[in-house]
Amino acid sequence: MYAALFGWVCMDWLPCKFGVWTVRAHSLDRWLAVLLADAGSICSEYKNIVRSGDCIADVGANIGLHTLILAGLVGDKGKVVVFEPHQKNFESLKNNISENGFNDRVDCVNGAASDVSCKKKLYVSRHNNGDHHFYHGENTDLSVEVSVSRLDDRPEHFNVIKIDVQGHEMAVLNGGIEKLKHESCRAVIVEISPKKLQEEQTTPAKIEGFMKTLGFFPSNKTKVEEEYYDIVFEKISVAKNCVGQD
Repeated sequence: MYAALFGWVCMDWLPCKFGVWTVRAHSLDRWLAVLLADAGSICSEYKNIVRSGDCIADVGANIGLHTLILAGLVGDKGKVVVFEPHQKNFESLKNNISENGFNDRVDCVNGAASDVSCKKKLYVSRHNNGDHHFYHGENTDLSVEVSVSRLDDRPEHFNVIKIDVQGHEMAVLNGGIEKLKHESCRAVIVEISPKKLQEEQTTPAKIEGFMKTLGFFPSNKTKVEEEYYDIVFEKISVAKNCVGQD
């Protein structure tokens, strides 16, 4: 009862500080995620990749922590297109974008990116609003129907694509092949969970192999959590030495 009351009071009414930005969350787990997130570390990862004036795709934006950083880096001449299918997350995302003055450069899509354009079942985690996914796994008794579309259906050409979609990464990449092939696209950042990829019948090796066929090579790996790591793929002719996950 106290946790529920704490969550209602703090998350609906009290803002959290995330670096220089103000963030509000709709659930206790998202509020804690803001408190535990290291804005400086996330920002430093993007600073070497994102340029002023870039057009970015933020696929799996959740409540917008990465979106705010990306919107700040692209500046008022740039654009960020964000995808978030879960309605509550999406509402928090839009509110956070508005509260931080980024409506002029962020385009919000209340849907997911995939390899088709249709309606799909999104299985909702009971305990973690950052862990909804398209396979029926643990703690996902509830499902909701959401819109999905391909990155290739968008009119923009993206300079950088960030993907964090709980195992659905390969489908997102397959739905964006033309965007990836375009000369303007120079980097893709993918959060990898081998366990979640396995639920969707793929592996990290398959993602790396797919990206190499399009001219992207891993330039950096960063451990995020025990079962997660980020890979930065850059479109370069010769692969750089890859930094370990440690």
